[in-house]
Amino acid sequence: MSLGVRACCLAACLGATGCGARVQPGAPPQSAAAAKPAQKPNAPPKRDKSEAARAYERACELGSPRGCNDLGVLYADGDGVAQDPVRGAKLFQKACEQGLPMGCNNFAFAQETGAGVPVDVAAAARLYERACSAGAAVSCNALGNLHYAGHEVSKDVAKARSLFERACEGRYTMGCVNLAALLDEDGATSVELSRAAELYRSGCDAEIALGCTGIGSMHLRGVSVAKNAQVGLAFYATACRLDASAGCYQYGMALMHGEGVTPDPRAARPVFEKACNRGHPEACAELGDLLGR
Repeated sequence: MSLGVRACCLAACLGATGCGARVQPGAPPQSAAAAKPAQKPNAPPKRDKSEAARAYERACELGSPRGCNDLGVLYADGDGVAQDPVRGAKLFQKACEQGLPMGCNNFAFAQETGAGVPVDVAAAARLYERACSAGAAVSCNALGNLHYAGHEVSKDVAKARSLFERACEGRYTMGCVNLAALLDEDGATSVELSRAAELYRSGCDAEIALGCTGIGSMHLRGVSVAKNAQVGLAFYATACRLDASAGCYQYGMALMHGEGVTPDPRAARPVFEKACNRGHPEACAELGDLLGR
């Protein structure tokens, strides 16, 4: 199918090989609290990250794996402390060795991306599996990404789907969007497509750009939802607002190649320019095609 016809690929990919993108690594380092459902406390105190760093350091010294992990997040991000990915990775490893699933997830991310440690995707996969088994939904999603791509692990779409299902059941929304993309396939049943639409829409509501391109694509195709190009393009526009790189690239592709959409080079040009300026290579190539006409 053409790029404008479907969301193009899994949310894990931000575009399949033909889209000129790659599988995303696992989610960036997260605090231990990120493993729990989000809460909305009343009038939260103003956060001082430098003071938080001192408190986390003391907690880590006293044997708290959460303190080590959350201090590692600050060092990985350079938030309240001087950025030091090497120290961040060591703290994640310590938290993992002390049994904290999110520490294992974050150390796996460091291994997958080479953030403070040498790249070792196979080792990262083992840690993601360990953290996933311990209930870290974000790790189930990350491992699903690797199995879908066959990146240093066996390519196994069925296993990826199972892992995305586990991530989604664990209330990790990106896992739900990835699951939707696997459900939204040629030959899918009406039940599967209906669920895909629901998951895409929930992802878009949670401001995940590829949830928006997914439900937008379904509206362009008229699959499980009303066929409506205007509504579909509006979802793509939302994706572009949320993600100026891949989201705008896919919006531009929908404007040029979407099913039921009259190609609109004038509207697509600034969209591709925005994505190109954010470093999306295929957007730059599409922009070159438009400018060369």
